[in-house]
Amino acid sequence: MRNITDKCETKKKNTKCKMLIRLTISMLVVILLAFGVSKAWFVHENNIATLMQVTEPSSIAIRGPHGEALSSLDLSYTEDDKKGDTVTIKRVVSVSSDARRHKIEIVHTTNLKGLTFKIYPATEVTSKTDGSVTEGNYTYTYSTTPLNGHYINEGNSTADYKYANGSKHSWNFDNYNQVQAHAEPIYWLANETQDGVKKDKTNTSVDSEYLNYYVIEISWTETEKETDIFYLLVQIDNK
Repeated sequence: MRNITDKCETKKKNTKCKMLIRLTISMLVVILLAFGVSKAWFVHENNIATLMQVTEPSSIAIRGPHGEALSSLDLSYTEDDKKGDTVTIKRVVSVSSDARRHKIEIVHTTNLKGLTFKIYPATEVTSKTDGSVTEGNYTYTYSTTPLNGHYINEGNSTADYKYANGSKHSWNFDNYNQVQAHAEPIYWLANETQDGVKKDKTNTSVDSEYLNYYVIEISWTETEKETDIFYLLVQIDNK
C-alpha cells in the first residue's frame, strides 16, 4: 500500500494509480470467472477421472504422441484440412496407465455446425503409409473401425446441431437456468472399455505399464462463428 501511495502523490501519478487499480481488479474478476466456469464443468464427484493429465497418485493420464506430455489438444486447421466448407482434422493422443483397462469419454459444447468425431485405436510405426497420421517425429496407423459409443444426455438434436437435454444440467450449473442452449455440455461415453497395450520397453517417455494410442478425427462445417469446448477424458475401469 505504501508503494502505491507514493506513486499517487501527484495528480498525474494518481490517475495512473487509479488505472492500475482498475486493471488489477479487472484481471482478478476475469480470473475468478474463469475459475468459476472451469470448476462448474467438473463438480460431479468421481464422474470424470482426468482432464488431460491426472494429479498424483493417479495411475492414468492423457498424453500426446509417443507418450509425451500434452497440455492441450491443438484443433487449428489449414486450407488443406478443408473439403468445401467441411473441416476434418486428425490428432494423436495416448493413454498412459498402470491400470489394465480404461474407458474414454468426450465432453463438448455444441456451437460448431455439424460437429462429429471418431476415435480410432492406433499403432506407432516407423514409416509412413497411405492413410497414416504423422505428428512431430512419430507416425501412426489406425484401425478402420472407430470406438462405439453413445451420448448419454442428447436432447432434440438437428442435422446441423446437437443439443443436450437437462438431465446433466445440475452437474455443471447447479440451479442456474439462464444457460444458452449451445453452452450446455453434451457427454459421449464409449460403450466398451479398452484393454491396455503393453508399453514398448524402448519408450522412455513414460514410466507406466500400458500405453495406448488413439487417432481422434474431428469434423465440422466452417462458419463465421467457430467456438466450442472439447474435452477428452479417460477413466480407469476396475471391473
